[in-house]
Amino acid sequence: MEPEEGLNHGCIVVLMADPLNDTIVSILKRYSYNCSMLSEFFSIRKEKFNPQGPPPRPKYVLRKLRKVFGGLPMTQLVICGESTLIFFAAHEIIKHFGGYLFLPTSDDRQHMKKLPGISIEILRPGRKDPTDPDDSSDYLLNHTAIYKWLDFESKNMEKEFSLDRFLTIA
Repeated sequence: MEPEEGLNHGCIVVLMADPLNDTIVSILKRYSYNCSMLSEFFSIRKEKFNPQGPPPRPKYVLRKLRKVFGGLPMTQLVICGESTLIFFAAHEIIKHFGGYLFLPTSDDRQHMKKLPGISIEILRPGRKDPTDPDDSSDYLLNHTAIYKWLDFESKNMEKEFSLDRFLTIA
């Protein structure tokens, strides 16, 4: 099977402070299966957070993660698939189970700072001009910031891809 033409595919990472219990893992497996039936090439993979990577994480990123999480995150979820769906899935997972989306982006800094919710910039040391809007940054986003960043209100994805119905059968 090949990805549908015109759709962007990729992988993103959700970082979580604590390990996931068996109930949450079971919910995520059912949720991942359901999403993969509705959209090709979708998967959620749970991994123990590894500070050395992959991908390798510079010391300034690890310092910021320690500050935000009160230590290094214990779990990372790697979500792969069509771009709109993986971000919506990250939003749903973080909304229900906590954590942050780790997002390297070149989006305008002022736009990212104005997002409702939590948008934490991870500044790179030695940047020539930290106010330069063209200088890409890494961000940690909570579910509200993800939702507003991608304007999910206009995409009507809740019916097919909401995690809510999987929580009632857990």
